[in-house]
Amino acid sequence: MTATGGTELNPWDPPAVWAACHGLALLRQDAALRVLPEEVFTQARDRVLATITAAVPLESPGT
Repeated sequence: MTATGGTELNPWDPPAVWAACHGLALLRQDAALRVLPEEVFTQARDRVLATITAAVPLESPGT
């Protein structure tokens, strides 16, 4: 798999993406982010996803 810039996917990219998403989900479920209103959490979630997308802009296989 390659990034959209034509570079090879770093082997650490998938675990880093998973860790960020999993961490955000756990914080929402169990701790600090549970008290946030849905709109505020959605903004936080979207920011995390935008950061991941900017750091690891992947193409879909076969495109």
